[in-house]
Amino acid sequence: MAECGLAMPTWVIRQLDLISTSNRYTYLAVGGEVELSTWRGTIFWNGRPRFVEIVETDSEPLLGMELLSGSHVAIEVREGGAVTVDNLP
Repeated sequence: MAECGLAMPTWVIRQLDLISTSNRYTYLAVGGEVELSTWRGTIFWNGRPRFVEIVETDSEPLLGMELLSGSHVAIEVREGGAVTVDNLP
């Protein structure tokens, strides 16, 4: 079963030729609810393949918290700052 892990813009999904699965309703942080198309994909995460559900958005690509579970994340909060993700022991 796929876990929700990524949000990708339509143009990326079209380039990757992903398989459409369904739609899901999502609550926005600014309020309101939207219906988003979902797609099935496989990514390599920590050296192994993981099946993920990808939601189609009009925004920049986003990595979901569910995918980051069990990880240590460090962010340099500045333009062009580095982001590192490491496994927790």
